[in-house]
Amino acid sequence: MNKYNKDFALDYYKDYKSFQLTPSMVGDDYDLVVGSIDVSLTTRCNLKCANCGSLMPHYTCPKDVELDLIIQSLERFFAVVDRVARVNVIGGEPFMYPHLAEVVEYLNSKDQVSRVVFPTNGTVVPLNAAVYQALRNPKNEVRISHYEAYDKKSGQLLKKLEAEGVKHSVKQFGANAYEWYDFGGFENRGRDEETLATQYDCCAVEWFSMYRGRLYPCPRTAHAIDLGFIPAEGNYVDLADPSVPLETLKAQLQDFVYNNKYYPCCNHCDRGTGKCPVVAVAEQVK
Repeated sequence: MNKYNKDFALDYYKDYKSFQLTPSMVGDDYDLVVGSIDVSLTTRCNLKCANCGSLMPHYTCPKDVELDLIIQSLERFFAVVDRVARVNVIGGEPFMYPHLAEVVEYLNSKDQVSRVVFPTNGTVVPLNAAVYQALRNPKNEVRISHYEAYDKKSGQLLKKLEAEGVKHSVKQFGANAYEWYDFGGFENRGRDEETLATQYDCCAVEWFSMYRGRLYPCPRTAHAIDLGFIPAEGNYVDLADPSVPLETLKAQLQDFVYNNKYYPCCNHCDRGTGKCPVVAVAEQVK
């Protein structure tokens, strides 16, 4: 009998708040359901937020991820994954990515994907008409983060999305809304396994992060490893390596997604410990 069957998936994700996995999304023969993933397209961003959870200001030479690598990684991922309830297309600033239309069209074509969200700071207005055409697919939603920088741009992206008939929303920050937190430095905290398991259970991150051909537990981990701040071992599955048989990749992903009570990266972060102070939202590095 399949260990990771429909009932397992529905029970496993029942308390997740960033997406809702419903019985209609899961087939009886499904054995690998990944609730939510980020797909990171670029480390370029037109803002430099001091407490960016994805660590973008730390990049001195930000770059786009090659389109071929993104598609290759997603192709192998979707070859073994039965359902993803939510895909977040992120950066950096995703609307700065020159091949955004191609990525959107690719995700539109995948029946495994229930919903796609595009978090943006709302200050970049793409000129490519193909972007808006692709975004009109009903499973897509652009989510604008209402920062001070967005106000200064007078909602130009919002007006464009309305004119183009693209589904969108505005995410409010500050008092009585979403807040930002300081997750601490990158040193090893030396926590024991029980403490780490409790920390991960309390961590609000409910999505894995795909960056440069690897799947990580979260975007902070993806970029902390990329920047050389923390060790990579135990913190990723290689999606892009064609020498790994799909059957093996599927088993690796099942183990990585379902069976880890915590990840080594948790020992380099304070999220989930209750020790993260609230910080200013989108405060710019001078």
